[in-house]
Amino acid sequence: MNARQTTTEPICNLQSAICKPGEAFSVGVARVDVTPPLTIPHLAIAPRHGFFKGVHDPLFAKAIVVGDGERRVALVTVDSIGIARRVAGLERDFIAEVRWCAHEQCGIGPEDIMLCATHAHSTPDLGGFRSLAQHPGAMAWLDALRDQLASVIAMADRATGPARLKVGRGTVAGLGAGRRLRGTDGRLYYWRDRPPNDEIADWGISDDEVVVLSFERLDGAPAAVLFHFMCHPTTVQVNPLVSADFPGVAAALIEQVTGCEGAMFIQGACGATVPVRLTTDFDDVGRYGHMLGGEVVKQVARMSAPDCPCEQVRVECAVRQLSTTTVLSANVLGEGLLTPPLPGPTGLLES
Repeated sequence: MNARQTTTEPICNLQSAICKPGEAFSVGVARVDVTPPLTIPHLAIAPRHGFFKGVHDPLFAKAIVVGDGERRVALVTVDSIGIARRVAGLERDFIAEVRWCAHEQCGIGPEDIMLCATHAHSTPDLGGFRSLAQHPGAMAWLDALRDQLASVIAMADRATGPARLKVGRGTVAGLGAGRRLRGTDGRLYYWRDRPPNDEIADWGISDDEVVVLSFERLDGAPAAVLFHFMCHPTTVQVNPLVSADFPGVAAALIEQVTGCEGAMFIQGACGATVPVRLTTDFDDVGRYGHMLGGEVVKQVARMSAPDCPCEQVRVECAVRQLSTTTVLSANVLGEGLLTPPLPGPTGLLES
């Protein structure tokens, strides 16, 4: 394992960006339990939809609302394999519905609301891989989930208060590994079928860096912790129990140790990265979660010190107008890859 390459060098330096007292953000956090009934299927292998037999640990949707005095933005993370626009059917746009419902409840612009899935696989099939319409009760559950996601944004908006932001970076070695490797014979190997180390020419893509955003109240109390890491949460993929996998364990540990109001996992570009042990073992879920959560706790602790070396940094990001789903579909249609989409829901924004 020591021979495995990563896309970043280990980073030990602490970097912080703190608003001056008069320039603090307004920050609010909220959560809601979105654990599904057992009648809602998960994505299986064959057949593609399977059903859970119980719940190992609950699933959550968490929202953070951040404002600068002029504009408010909301980010929602969901313990889910994905969140597809057409998960409720081709005639509906689920994401647009969530955004619009939240806008009606708290006034945040639909274009200022982002939904993010942890990509945990032991969760309902919200990724739209197979239609849920054939399953009794699924549409009613999706409507309830839409309302929950909108409501958690409104709850976070009502809980806002002054806070400052600190940013740190750490490393979590030994959790993720490249999914596909190239041997010295020129062949591609899946991680579980890899040859001996001395017969591997390219260890594939992985990234051990974890980026931590810590929002503190002005008295130093932790408000919210966002942590970004790249690895498939597939430790217990295709098993009969609902689970948020290792991101859920990590978030719970961070909240317990730091006392923050909410810890939110932000998934990275994990397509080519899997857990190193490739088990269906909840013991490994705990190990990975403690490894990741422990590093985040360390960074939050370092940043909480009153003499923490820091500097104020303002970052200007280039902004471009995103194409609507209609335009994107038209571009693909021009290449003959899709059939024409049905019209979107009347009165709902698409962005």
